[in-house]
Amino acid sequence: FKRFVQAFIKDYFVDLGSADFKSNETQIGSAVKDEMTRDAGLDILRNTFGNDAYFALIHGLGMPIRIFAHSGIAWLGLIPQPSMIKPDRLFFWLYLDSMNNSIRRTFKYSKVEFPLFAESKLMYGALKRPEESGYVPDLITAVRWANAGKTPVSMPTRIFGTNFRIEARLGRLNDVMLLAGLVPDGFILEEVETNRWKLLQLLFLSVVAIIVLTIILAADFASPIRELTIGAMKVKGQEYSFRLPEDRHDELGTIIHSFNNMVRGLKEKEVMGRMVSKSAQMIAADEDKTKAAEKGTRRQVAILYISVPSFATFMDTMTSSELISELKQQIKNLCQIILEQGGDIDKLMGEKVLAVFYSEEGLEKACQNLMHALDKIRRAERTGELSFPVTIGVHCGEVLAGLLGAGNQRDFTVIGDTVNTAARICSKASELPRERFLVSRKIVDTLNSDQIEFRNFGEVELKGKVETIELFQIFFRN
Repeated sequence: FKRFVQAFIKDYFVDLGSADFKSNETQIGSAVKDEMTRDAGLDILRNTFGNDAYFALIHGLGMPIRIFAHSGIAWLGLIPQPSMIKPDRLFFWLYLDSMNNSIRRTFKYSKVEFPLFAESKLMYGALKRPEESGYVPDLITAVRWANAGKTPVSMPTRIFGTNFRIEARLGRLNDVMLLAGLVPDGFILEEVETNRWKLLQLLFLSVVAIIVLTIILAADFASPIRELTIGAMKVKGQEYSFRLPEDRHDELGTIIHSFNNMVRGLKEKEVMGRMVSKSAQMIAADEDKTKAAEKGTRRQVAILYISVPSFATFMDTMTSSELISELKQQIKNLCQIILEQGGDIDKLMGEKVLAVFYSEEGLEKACQNLMHALDKIRRAERTGELSFPVTIGVHCGEVLAGLLGAGNQRDFTVIGDTVNTAARICSKASELPRERFLVSRKIVDTLNSDQIEFRNFGEVELKGKVETIELFQIFFRN
């Protein structure tokens, strides 16, 4: 066995280039003997443990080889040191879980060129500290506890002033094998501290990442919410032209899209509200009034009809942009005066304005409100607030009020002879040189005011009327 090991290992060193081989006759003879011994040993190995172990040993330098014998399990390997490229020593390692005394003695007393290490496993094992040439009693205790309880055991101990941690556990593949070892506590604590710092660093980075992500997400959510808040304040201030940017495709984007649709709808309602009379708006807000308006109602109202004399002349002398701009400003001023005095704009027909005054207190109150509006219109014309001169016809009486139109395009309006008469009076007022305000006898009889002077304009025939009508020119004493 000694010759086999000697020859086997020497050949490995020669093959690896770590040993020289001189071809003198003595060395050749010794080499032949070594080769024969090696071949015989390998044949025994192949016959005893099979081809797998044989080829692994031949070609598996540094790889463990498990072999099974009648005495148990053995582990065999060749371990080159310090490296596999060009080693200067080679460990031939053979471990048997149940090694008899003869084999142990063979390893122990073999005087070969290369060192051999052998250790047998007895009842609890022979445990040694190679550097101290002694043993650790606590290690024996841990082994006994692990063997008795068939479970891993870990316990502290102190050796030469240094704290150690002992662990012993049974083999996973073969429970008759038992592995025991010890390591200084300082090494374990150093590893624990290193891992703790790594964990703290990872935790710190995680917290920073969470904070940064939270800030980013908060900003991502807060920005549209802030814009929605600003938009709500704009809507509260009736600024319906405000729109939010629709550049998102998530739930907030859906909310922003809905908000813009809502504001767009409010803008449309605002525009329609400007185009629809105040009476129509009031009726639309009350279902009962809507139903009544659809059937039509008769009312006693005062009608104010306003026009611009010789408007065709202005059309010929002014540019389109100038004419539209001036006319828009004039109609705006007239409508504002009428609405402030309780009137309602029934129709806008080019330069003409049809206004209706109605009061729950009666026709006299409606006529008084109309006179207040007429006085303010007179003042606005004198001070130049109106871009064009105006002619006004005023009449009062019964009208038919209701919703007229086709389909959804309906508006609240008034119709009847009273409206037509006011329009004819307005046409007659254009004949006056100034203060072109004419009212009917019915207005004069209805009013009772010391602040207004009515001068008889005379009996006139109006277009479409069989009977004449008495008209009066209005002068305000203040």
